[in-house]
Amino acid sequence: MKKFTFLVLAAFVAFFTLACASKEPTVLEKRVASHIVFQNLEPNIIKDFNYKNNVNDLVEFELVLQSEDDEEISYKISWLDEDGFRVSTLKDEQFVKVKLKENTEFIISRVAANKDIKDFKITLIKD
Repeated sequence: MKKFTFLVLAAFVAFFTLACASKEPTVLEKRVASHIVFQNLEPNIIKDFNYKNNVNDLVEFELVLQSEDDEEISYKISWLDEDGFRVSTLKDEQFVKVKLKENTEFIISRVAANKDIKDFKITLIKD
């Protein structure tokens, strides 16, 4: 009987420990946290997000958005140099409004304008 009680207690402690352990963020969650800023918008709108340096050594990214409802948002891309300072580009330093259709993917993809750009931030705002 003591062995049975001990086993039940050990199983309960193991289950409780595993259930309360902090969840390690996924690769997607880490990428999103390091490159995307949300304002009045939930991160679950992100379906996929990838970035890399292409064969010309230019930073490029692809962001896939998908909403459960029709939704109007705006986004802005800020390109950054190796020290984290903004690099001005004509096209991307302004907010762009888009309308997301229910359960339809919307893809934002960009390639940096020059090799001085080493990183980027994307700001997403709910209109």
